[in-house]
Amino acid sequence: MEDIASEAGVSKATLYLYFPGKLQLFHYILEHGTPADGVSVRPGDVALARTEDELLPHLAKELRRQSRLPSIDSCAATPEEEIDIEAELREILGEMWDLLDAHRVQIVILEKSAQEFPELARVYDRFARKRILEQLESYLQLRIEQGAIRKLHRPGVVARLMTETMGWLGWKQLDRRLAPPYSRADALPDLVSTLAAGLRS
Repeated sequence: MEDIASEAGVSKATLYLYFPGKLQLFHYILEHGTPADGVSVRPGDVALARTEDELLPHLAKELRRQSRLPSIDSCAATPEEEIDIEAELREILGEMWDLLDAHRVQIVILEKSAQEFPELARVYDRFARKRILEQLESYLQLRIEQGAIRKLHRPGVVARLMTETMGWLGWKQLDRRLAPPYSRADALPDLVSTLAAGLRS
């Protein structure tokens, strides 16, 4: 909770005033999102205490709902003669950045809770990370079959490279207190052009 309090910019005691533990904090953020800057959490908004067993099915349901990249479906529907790999990667990676940014506090809580609540981390891996990896791998395989990108030995490895890179740029650099962190505008153009150049047939 100390790391989470630091990330949120409040004292650990203040955090415990509202949330008896990480599970309740995570449940609150899952249901209500992260309060906007300057907006206080009202005691009446605080999630009801749930056990790990009660929270896990709820978490799985929410992650299934939230962990999808519509941009991949949109790109996959593009007629072959209109495929522009660099534009597609810009759209997909931009959406990944936004998704990570919107759920950064949730991800930090999950990462910090992995040893204490391993089942929570497993649910996150299965219903969030794995779904996005599968989407990316399917997209890459489709573009290989269409001849829009070069043949890859393991498309899943490239999908993992994309997710891990976006994870680091989207939130891990902030967690490690790098100064100054890379902004979206700084990071994405070169990342997109480098990936596109490497994938083109």
